[in-house]
Amino acid sequence: MKTIFLLPILFVAQLTTAQQTCEMQFQLISNEPSEGTIDTMFIDLAQTRNKFALNYRFEEMEERFVLDSTAKKVVELANEDGEKIAFVNDLGMDDGYGFTTAYDILNQEMLSKDQYRLLTDKKTIQGWDCRKIELLEVDGSTLGAAWVALGLHIGYQSDAGFFYLKEGTIIEYSLTDNETKGSLSLKLIKSSKTIANPAKTFSLEIPAGYELDTMEDDYYDDEEEE
Repeated sequence: MKTIFLLPILFVAQLTTAQQTCEMQFQLISNEPSEGTIDTMFIDLAQTRNKFALNYRFEEMEERFVLDSTAKKVVELANEDGEKIAFVNDLGMDDGYGFTTAYDILNQEMLSKDQYRLLTDKKTIQGWDCRKIELLEVDGSTLGAAWVALGLHIGYQSDAGFFYLKEGTIIEYSLTDNETKGSLSLKLIKSSKTIANPAKTFSLEIPAGYELDTMEDDYYDDEEEE
C-alpha cells in the first residue's frame, strides 16, 4: 500500500520538535474503476512538542507508530491478517525503526516548488486557515487540487513530514489519473488543537498478543545468509 502516497520516503536522523499540538483524523479513499475497487483507509495522528503518534487502518491491517523524545523510545505495531508484530527501539538508532506504512506516512519528503502551484483561494477547514494549491505532474500538467493548512508542520524532522510543503501541510486533496481515471482523495474528518487523552494516545505499551521483533534477530539472519 506504500504506492498510494504522493512522495518518496526520506529518512533523516536529526530530530526536530513539533510546532503545533494537534490531534487529527483523516479518511483516504482510493478508487480504481478499471479494477472495480474502492478502498478506504483511515489515518489518526497526534503530536505535541516531544511526542508523535500515528495509527493507520486499512481493511484487516492496523499499524501504529509512536515516538517519545522524552523517553527516547520508538514503538511500531503491525497487525495484518492476525499476525501481530511489535518493534521497540531507542530513538537514537538510525536503522532502529521505520518498518511500517504508518512510519512512511509521517516521514514523506517535502514537496518541491515544481510539484505544486499556490493559488489565491482561501478557506477554513476544521479551524485551520488554508490556501488552495494545484498539484502538478512532471510535465507541468495538473494532477489535482489540495488545501494546505498554513504554517502547520506534522512530523519530527525539519525537511520531512505528513504531506508537507514549505507553506504548511496538505490536509485535503483530490487527485485523478488521466489515463486510468482512478482517483485518490484525502479528507480531514476531525481536528483539535488539544489532545483528548494523552496517556492513551502516546502510550508506548505493547498490547497483549504482539510478538516482539528485535534488530538482533535481523542481524543474525543476515549473518546466516552471508
